Amino acid sequence: MKTSESVFYCPVCGRDNQCAVARGGAIESCWCAATPIDHNALAAVPETERGKRCLCPACGRPANNAIPATGRPE
Repeated sequence: MKTSESVFYCPVCGRDNQCAVARGGAIESCWCAATPIDHNALAAVPETERGKRCLCPACGRPANNAIPATGRPE
């Protein structure tokens, strides 16, 4: 996969991350804007990929320790 294309894929599972921002859209239109993200899923993102690629909805699916996309616990 080309580096420029990698922003479209989940750094954990490699599936399409469905990131609206990576595709030029607004954060408000992204699936993660209204969905809490699992803290363990964020921790599973390799250090070198943090802040560069987004999780897909399946990997980011909320669990008991989910935090909102804002980064503040509910």
